[in-house]
Amino acid sequence: MENRLHTVKQILEADIYEIVDPKVKIITKSQSKQSVMKNQVSMQKIDTIVADDTGTIKLILWEQLIDSVHSGLSYHFNNLTICIFDDEKFVNSN
Repeated sequence: MENRLHTVKQILEADIYEIVDPKVKIITKSQSKQSVMKNQVSMQKIDTIVADDTGTIKLILWEQLIDSVHSGLSYHFNNLTICIFDDEKFVNSN
């Protein structure tokens, strides 16, 4: 098994679509959910900013994960995908 535990700095330097498992703290969490149509199904998402000792990155949380995380607390996320939009890397909870 490949070790997918990465720091934020390593995530920012990694290739897009790589799967990572960061241990990070939720710095900010948007209070308003955004509705997005995906495969003709309406889904909810929010944007968060997460950090560790090496940096910060945006994390998009979908559906059931939204209410299970809280600002100021640390989490070990599994199976996040590295994405890019407008030349900004972020991680997506799928």
